[in-house]
Amino acid sequence: MSKNFAQSLKFHRSTKQLSQSELARLVGISQKQISDYELGTSKPRQATLIKILQVLGLDEQEFFNSSRTMSYWDSKDNDLIEYVGDNGKKIILPYSYQRNPKNSIVHTHYGDSMLPTLKDGDLLLINTLSPLFYGDLYLVEIQGIRSVYRIYPADDGRLLFEKDNPAYHHFTMNSLEVEILGRVDFRQGFL
Repeated sequence: MSKNFAQSLKFHRSTKQLSQSELARLVGISQKQISDYELGTSKPRQATLIKILQVLGLDEQEFFNSSRTMSYWDSKDNDLIEYVGDNGKKIILPYSYQRNPKNSIVHTHYGDSMLPTLKDGDLLLINTLSPLFYGDLYLVEIQGIRSVYRIYPADDGRLLFEKDNPAYHHFTMNSLEVEILGRVDFRQGFL
């Protein structure tokens, strides 16, 4: 079940345009658990699987049998939208995932700071108008350097910035000291 479940979960979550954090909140589990399920390193208990299926509006047969990926050849003319960043790199998405290009940034992620969620060289589509949802991934600029972090509220009223890779330390900052450029809505890269 693990590999098929991982692929099916990722496919159906993205089809419903839910982030890992949003799905986790609706199911009542942590974002880390959803990430582990999608990586195939963990599988849910039966009760959790039932909750996931309810949130996605699918029965077990639909969940496991309808998963497929969309390729360029699956699309008809004008069914794809291309987002191009300042550096010329581009992300191509199905038309159903349409976002206003004026409210989007294409950013290349470098390094291992967000492993296992993001890998070196991944292209990210950033939604610049997204409100702040604690626990989601955001592109931020601190002292002229852009990087991706998970953002949480800190006890002292500041914001906590955290990397997924435990080798990197988290820190807090006043919200006035950092520019939150937008939420990571889409990742394109190699597995």
